[in-house]
Amino acid sequence: MQYLSIKEQKIERIQKIFTPLLGETIERYGFVELLDEDDGEWEAWHEIPLRLDIGKTTLCISWEKFEDLALAQQDDTDQHWDDDVMRWRYEGIEALDTALHNKIVAVALATYEESAFWSRLLIYLQSGAVLDIYNALDENAYALYTKDTIKGALIEVCSL
Repeated sequence: MQYLSIKEQKIERIQKIFTPLLGETIERYGFVELLDEDDGEWEAWHEIPLRLDIGKTTLCISWEKFEDLALAQQDDTDQHWDDDVMRWRYEGIEALDTALHNKIVAVALATYEESAFWSRLLIYLQSGAVLDIYNALDENAYALYTKDTIKGALIEVCSL
C-alpha cells in the first residue's frame, strides 16, 4: 500500500476509491490481533490496515506517521504472518459495529479543530452517523459522531 502525505494526493485517492462505493453498504470489517506470548492473550494491533467490506469490494485503510494515509482495494497482509501469532477479528469495536449495514452517502478528509494535519477520514452514513477513521499517533483509531458535532476543517471529497 502506498502512503500519501500531500493533501491533494489524499483527496484524489479518496475520490477514486470511494466514488464507486457511494450508496453501497458497509457489510463487515476486520482488524488484526496479535498473540502476546507473555500472557497468551490476543491484543488488537491497529497498525495493520483496517479492512472494510463495502458492497463487493474489500477496502483497506491505514494511517501512519502524523498524517500519511493509504487506501487500497487489495492487500496482502495475510501473506506475511503465521496464524499462530496473528488473526483477524470481525467484531468488538463499537464505532465500527454501529456503522455496519449502513450505506455510504459521502466521504470527507478532515483535520482536528486546532490542527493543520489532514489525519481524519470521515465516512457519512445513511443513518446520519459519521464514521471517523483517524490517525492515533501511527495507528488507526475509530469513532462515531453525528455530523453536527464534527469540529475542525473538512473537505467533502465525494457524495451522493
